[in-house]
Amino acid sequence: MLERKVKEFLKFWPIDRLKDLTLEHYHQAKNKECFITQIDSFDPTQGDPTFACYFDIWEPIGLGDNDKYHNEKPYSWNKRLGDDASLAFETLKQEILEIVDAAQRRDLKAIDQIQFTKGLKWTIAFLYQDFNDPFIIPIVSKVNTKRIGYDHLYPKLPLPEFLPLLLADKGEQQFFPYVEKLFAMVRKGYLDNKQKKQQTEELMDEVMTQQPLNRILFGAAGTGKTFHTINHALSIIENKTLESLENEDRTVLKKRFDEYKSQGQIKFVTFHQSFSYEDFVEGIRAETDDKGNLKYPVKAGVFKEIVELAKGNVQSNIEDEIDLSNKKVWKMSLGKAGIEDDLYRSCLDNNVILLGWGDAVNFSKCENIQFIKSKLAEVNYPKDSEDTAAGYVNTFKNKIQNGDLVVITDGNLKFRAIAEVTGNYEYDENQEFGYHQLRKVNWLKTFSPSLKNEDYFKKIFSQSTVYNLENAVDKSKLSALLQPEAKHSSNLENKYVLIVDEINRGNISRIFGELITLIEASKREGADEALSVTLPYSKKEFCVPDNVYLIGTMNSSDRSLTGLDIALRRRFTFIEMPPKPELLNDVNVEDVDVQQLLTVINQRIEVLLDRDHCIGHANFMSLKDQPTLQNLADIFKQRIIPQLQEYFFDDWSKINMVLNANGMLKPKVVEKSALFPNVDTGSEGFFEDQKTWELVDSTFDSIESFTKIIKH
Repeated sequence: MLERKVKEFLKFWPIDRLKDLTLEHYHQAKNKECFITQIDSFDPTQGDPTFACYFDIWEPIGLGDNDKYHNEKPYSWNKRLGDDASLAFETLKQEILEIVDAAQRRDLKAIDQIQFTKGLKWTIAFLYQDFNDPFIIPIVSKVNTKRIGYDHLYPKLPLPEFLPLLLADKGEQQFFPYVEKLFAMVRKGYLDNKQKKQQTEELMDEVMTQQPLNRILFGAAGTGKTFHTINHALSIIENKTLESLENEDRTVLKKRFDEYKSQGQIKFVTFHQSFSYEDFVEGIRAETDDKGNLKYPVKAGVFKEIVELAKGNVQSNIEDEIDLSNKKVWKMSLGKAGIEDDLYRSCLDNNVILLGWGDAVNFSKCENIQFIKSKLAEVNYPKDSEDTAAGYVNTFKNKIQNGDLVVITDGNLKFRAIAEVTGNYEYDENQEFGYHQLRKVNWLKTFSPSLKNEDYFKKIFSQSTVYNLENAVDKSKLSALLQPEAKHSSNLENKYVLIVDEINRGNISRIFGELITLIEASKREGADEALSVTLPYSKKEFCVPDNVYLIGTMNSSDRSLTGLDIALRRRFTFIEMPPKPELLNDVNVEDVDVQQLLTVINQRIEVLLDRDHCIGHANFMSLKDQPTLQNLADIFKQRIIPQLQEYFFDDWSKINMVLNANGMLKPKVVEKSALFPNVDTGSEGFFEDQKTWELVDSTFDSIESFTKIIKH
């Protein structure tokens, strides 16, 4: 009974005792009798205990690292309460006393304005109100008001206006039985939702355990293999069953697929005979810089790109939205070959950016470029680079202002960090890398792997060390990138899909190389038998995480499974995509049942050849919207008969059998004596007159020609 529980609480925690409340009695880990734990026990859901951080000050089992809280053993507390645990508790205790006082005075507005955690605050007010004339029912969250059927009023009304309406609906009922009834409704809604969530999670777990990391959709031409890669990719990324996706609108599915593709979670590539390891994993590419110099950087292929994205993470230190309207954005390179990564890491660790130009010269008193040049001349700086050095130092020291943003590049096509300048120029004589020119910064975001500049900037970066990006910045996209978010986010929480169309057309050994082993489930990063390799060009360690999925498509009429590379067959799950004539149900062209037409043709092909060379239903899908004789004739002339020619190696007699000798093909006897009048054809190996075939165009205009294909 709620009434008895309230009386027992007030007996243990009367108002007078609150005045002497201590931090130890407010909260202790695993102590169910402490004040705030007792308050939490009145939660209407009677569900899982509230996270201790909502208590504002608490004794944690393990100290956290959230930047909203101070940690000083044995307590953690909300920074809003102050920097000292004792003073923080005194502030919190005062808030509790103010809640109780407002409840005694029946002042709902005063309670609403107190900063204390919402649910706990109203529970305290509920417990310390005058029960001779109660006016507070502690059902105050949006989700709980929905569970009792009041979501049409709250949150449209503020709580001080909503709670009296909730109380008024009590009518003649007693207060505690009425509140218990509402609590029961909240509890039921909570349990129903928990059960539904648990069932959903179990279903999703089952779905994901059935999701192979590597799969190949195989079937004859026109069976919808590439079409179905969209559903398979979405099934992986969204943890949904293929059956549920089939019930969704195709346009909506394609839109979601394109969104994931634009975000880099889905990549698409087609294998062909010229496709190589350098295209797929990594290779050396020749390119010229902005000065026309030829360079040979190592470039990642499509597979390495998606693996790097899948393992990537973002470090963020943005708490408020950043207004770019009054900020200049600068491009800057950190370091040079051999020390670039170490220098970059040092800058991140020390919240600085460093410039190497100018060497060990202190430019603190140089207010313009002329003074900088004079300073360089004093130390006999190399004449051929004096102007360049002066320009870079002047930009770094005098042009870049506090509050400006600096984009740290990774080559000409990518960037890996964005910083906000927070300090004026400094000279650091002890810099270990020999980079003595320094500005303090706040690293807003760092990206691993680096982001492509084409997604946020209108031009590629030049080789210049530091310069103003000016009109090259797409400020709307950059602003979206700089939105506040979690301090650390890892892409390992997401799933990435690489779709390889026509996977059997490539030379698998040449394309995958040593990586064919790494895609096995047991060899993925984090597995018991995980493996990594050193890549031949970049010399970096490489492994494949288990959030990268491969979907291949294979035309079985090109090459049967038995002829497929054995290494590939062992590492992929094969999903057959057979022709589905049933998808053409109720599609009729005049008197011709198209479903039956396709079924009969494929039955004959299986007998004369094999099932790998059947005709796919996709060839006929346009008839659903345009079931005309002309469309059907075009399908046969442009798709079906050319396909049959390829399958039967121009054995027209068998093609004629597939068509049931319907008149579309006409044999033509070639008399050897007429064709070779001056040749002794007998001696050349011609023993009889040869038969050739030709299409009879007029038959394609008659529906009877198609009817005859079906007739037995």
